[in-house]
Amino acid sequence: MRASQPNPISRARGLALCMLGLFCLASSGCGEGPGSSTPAPDPCLKLAEELKAGNPAARLAALDKLAAAGPAAQAALPSVVAAMQEGDEGFRFKAAQTVFKIDPRNSKYAAVLVAALKSGDAARKAAALDTIVEAGPQAREAVPLLIDMLRGGDEAMAGKAQAALVRIAYDAAPALAEAAREKNEALRARSLQALTGMGPAGMQMLAHLIGQGKADLRDAAAECLKSNGVKAIPVFVELLRSREDDVRALAALALGGWGAEAGSAAPALVQALKDSDPGVRAASAQALMRIGKEALPALAAGLKDKTGFVRDMSAEILVLAGADALPALKQAAADADEDIQRTATAALAKLEKK
Repeated sequence: MRASQPNPISRARGLALCMLGLFCLASSGCGEGPGSSTPAPDPCLKLAEELKAGNPAARLAALDKLAAAGPAAQAALPSVVAAMQEGDEGFRFKAAQTVFKIDPRNSKYAAVLVAALKSGDAARKAAALDTIVEAGPQAREAVPLLIDMLRGGDEAMAGKAQAALVRIAYDAAPALAEAAREKNEALRARSLQALTGMGPAGMQMLAHLIGQGKADLRDAAAECLKSNGVKAIPVFVELLRSREDDVRALAALALGGWGAEAGSAAPALVQALKDSDPGVRAASAQALMRIGKEALPALAAGLKDKTGFVRDMSAEILVLAGADALPALKQAAADADEDIQRTATAALAKLEKK
């Protein structure tokens, strides 16, 4: 019987797989040579040894290479952390930057960055600010110095300090709120700007300033809070519960400014129609009018409120809504409660005359 001939396609495929395997073995970096199972030494450990050398240039070069390696240089991290306690200020700072590059969550570098902020070297100070912006919450101990930098002087540095505070967020928000109360106009303005760009932590502090600040600060904080867009709506809803009449009225007017987008605030605004302060009641009614159709379900519920003023105001606003309000008014006109019937029937009569 004649032996079968090898398939040329199969031979080519097998050869290719063999070559690929050899290539992977050679490029893995594992082993000292063909067939060896001994791992190659970690080059980062060799660089860590160079950090202990007496040659300043070699030590700086080692830090540069480790920083470039980033997280892959974890094996050298203890040596780099130790280097932050050695040499001159410039070397310690470079070591701190390298620690950050290797492990951003290792906050041991923060103290060296704070020291660099006090440096007379403008370039090092700017570089420290850049690293703090990247580090965010891990550099929280820099907050007092960063806030002091908002007071004025170098605009570029103040801008970087503001950006760093925004990144630190929750740990910086209370200090920024306190700074916003100071008389220094530059400090107040930059503190409010930082809180504005901080997200939830900043919005809560702005609400705190609105609720407890003087009139000028309250108004400025309210404008900053509004600039967060619809994300600020729940915060203004909370402010409707403030003990201060002016704050509740401000919150109602702010919510009305979003129109239909503030539909989720309508139930709270309907409840605010029974506020003890006439200014708050008027502001809430105005806000509900501006919200329009999105407020109809809440106003329909207001028609059945136990408070006569709330029923009357809900009916008046529903009349302004026109035909869209007919279902709610007709349902209320058939209610078993005579007061609700009377209010809804009167509103229907007004609507028919329109």
